[in-house]
Amino acid sequence: MVFKSPINLGKLRKKVIECSKGEKVGKIIDVVYVKKEDIEPEAFIIGGSFWEEFRESLGLIHDIDPVVHLDEITHIDEKKIKLSIPRDELPHKLQNGVIPPDALIYSSLKRKTIIGRDGLKVGRIVEQIFFPDGKVAFIIGGSFLEELSEKLGFSKDWDLLLPTRYITSIEEEVINISLNKDELHSTLNNEILDEIEAARYFNKIKAAHEAEIKRLSYTSLSHLEMRGRIGGIS
Repeated sequence: MVFKSPINLGKLRKKVIECSKGEKVGKIIDVVYVKKEDIEPEAFIIGGSFWEEFRESLGLIHDIDPVVHLDEITHIDEKKIKLSIPRDELPHKLQNGVIPPDALIYSSLKRKTIIGRDGLKVGRIVEQIFFPDGKVAFIIGGSFLEELSEKLGFSKDWDLLLPTRYITSIEEEVINISLNKDELHSTLNNEILDEIEAARYFNKIKAAHEAEIKRLSYTSLSHLEMRGRIGGIS
């Protein structure tokens, strides 16, 4: 597998894809998965420039986004993703058999609501992590941690990590999982946290919030005392 360490899809999308001849192919715009024993990434759909994508969306040119299978990637560095084949040998997504009819597409999965074992809403997919063993996990936003953090006035991006093995079924509008939201591991700013790190950060923001309340309360009391003194003098 080309991934030497866990990496987010968002970071991969920033890298330029080059074919074996050193020619630019484009950048990742979507992911294709196949369902085997687990949901596994199969290929990337590649888009060109902004104007090319815009013209395709208007129907001015044919939608011929090339498809790169993961086994055609030879190297990934800070800025580039290198391929083992030339650009003109890449198939495009509308060719027969390139994308299986039962394949799952990342952009489609993102529009579905995640439902826990208890039937309650967990959130929606906002990011994905690739692991060196070929497995993937989705990052779910809109979780209770994120909402709690927002209520406390913090802008940190709290989310939940969903390994695909916990997905039990995928329907038209929902993705059902075998866990409840409080059983999922946490991530912070799309980085994986273990339980100790998560608890440490949560306690930190909670303590900071309590300190802010005390400060505001002290300021309010001081203001009232000052007004009382001024009123007594007058």
